[in-house]
Amino acid sequence: MKNKVMSLAIVLSLTMLFSACSGKQELKLGTYVSDLDSFISLRLQSENKFQLNGPAEISSIAMGTYSIKNGSLILTANDKEEYIFSIENDKLIFESGTWFENWVEQGTEFYLSDE
Repeated sequence: MKNKVMSLAIVLSLTMLFSACSGKQELKLGTYVSDLDSFISLRLQSENKFQLNGPAEISSIAMGTYSIKNGSLILTANDKEEYIFSIENDKLIFESGTWFENWVEQGTEFYLSDE
């Protein structure tokens, strides 16, 4: 009986350990847009690359790499530019980021486009 309890405890511990490790959040690749302006978009590409397009009136594009840490999408364009979005299911919520804050309010939601 003692062996069964010990075996069950080990199995449960391993299950919890592997569940925690597989909890890494994944995002679908593609273009994310908001309801605000169809010209403002974020494209997530393979190899953790991104392209962030600002509004048409300023014709600004930031490109670089992204990472996912603690439920946040972090875009890094260069040493001075960083953009942060929180992740909720397949939705990205803008939190902060260099020049982008001038055009998009904190809390703006971006959804994966059907295009």
